[in-house]
Amino acid sequence: MDFDNYANFQSIGRRANQRHVTSCLNQLISYLGQWNKDTYNLNELTIRFYGGWYINNSEEYSDRYNMLSAALYNAPKIEKKCRLKFIIADHIAIAPHKHLLQTVKTQPLNKVISISDKVNEQCPDTNCPIYKGLEAAANGCPTPCNIKPKHFFSVFEQKTVDTSLVIDIAHYTHNDDFDMIGVVSGDYDMIPGLIYASESGKDIFLFRNKEQLHFDIHLDRCKIETGCIANYAGGL
Repeated sequence: MDFDNYANFQSIGRRANQRHVTSCLNQLISYLGQWNKDTYNLNELTIRFYGGWYINNSEEYSDRYNMLSAALYNAPKIEKKCRLKFIIADHIAIAPHKHLLQTVKTQPLNKVISISDKVNEQCPDTNCPIYKGLEAAANGCPTPCNIKPKHFFSVFEQKTVDTSLVIDIAHYTHNDDFDMIGVVSGDYDMIPGLIYASESGKDIFLFRNKEQLHFDIHLDRCKIETGCIANYAGGL
């Protein structure tokens, strides 16, 4: 699962805190434990957590990693017959010794933001503080100074996370040690991996919060659980 999106680590604005991350994790484990009890009764559940675990291509762990790690240390148990195994996925499954340090990158906000032409239609006040802030982020300070947008506006972007998740879906599709694959996501980037896995004949489960008809048309062989996990991120 892409835990970044699930736990709603904000790229702009207020960041998630430890209490929130712990609550997200506990709710996820509680749901999966009940789901397993009602369906498969598996002896072991392996959960791989994908996200921005390193800072700017260095070996320094991000706050995201530290909060998840702390939450996992005190993670609740589920049915005694089912063993939980947690992996913070800073690598692809087939190459665990190759740590992917490029999972999060800080970008100047002016590289990813643009002001819609509709702004003036919705807010004719040229002194609107939101508009002024966006304009400064996109174009820089209107007064002659040496401060650039990158000095005070930045955004965190995931890198390699979705690609790693899709590659691992394909990897576990052909791994006979696993009876089924479950993906917690509502991200369209997962579609190719889910299609590939579902064509293998192995049971593939997709867990997400809301129905997505354009998504589902490609996944007729997947078992889709909708509305099962709280929509912390808005994207699940």
